[in-house]
Amino acid sequence: MKKISMIIIFMVFLSSCDGDGDIANTFQKAKLEENKSLWESQDISSYRFTYRVSCFCYWEDDVVVSVVNGDITGAFYLNSGLYLNEQELSNLYTITDIFDLAGGFIDENKGKLQITYNKDYGYPEVIDYDVKKEADNWVAYRLWDFQ
Repeated sequence: MKKISMIIIFMVFLSSCDGDGDIANTFQKAKLEENKSLWESQDISSYRFTYRVSCFCYWEDDVVVSVVNGDITGAFYLNSGLYLNEQELSNLYTITDIFDLAGGFIDENKGKLQITYNKDYGYPEVIDYDVKKEADNWVAYRLWDFQ
């Protein structure tokens, strides 16, 4: 009887986490929301940061992004100093977009996801996402030098 009760309690616990019972996914969602709230509470709409996207499909160069009133107004490659054109700017993310990107990876729930948040502002500093069972399907976003 005790064994059956424990199994029922365990099943109820798993089903309460979310649709597929993934506790880690539920934890990731909670951490994202907690840090997004911290970011939003500071009401920062104009800022500058450096970031790099690493994967098997994209450039790997540090980009300095300027955001004014929530919109990307310019960016340049840190190493060369060359400014990105309008088409290249459209491929960049604001910090709000980075939160949405992280949320999409959490919802997708197809692989190993690690997110590190800035302790002062809450924005994601590192997002490492490796999709299971798909070769060359790893991507990492790294943000630093927030001003």
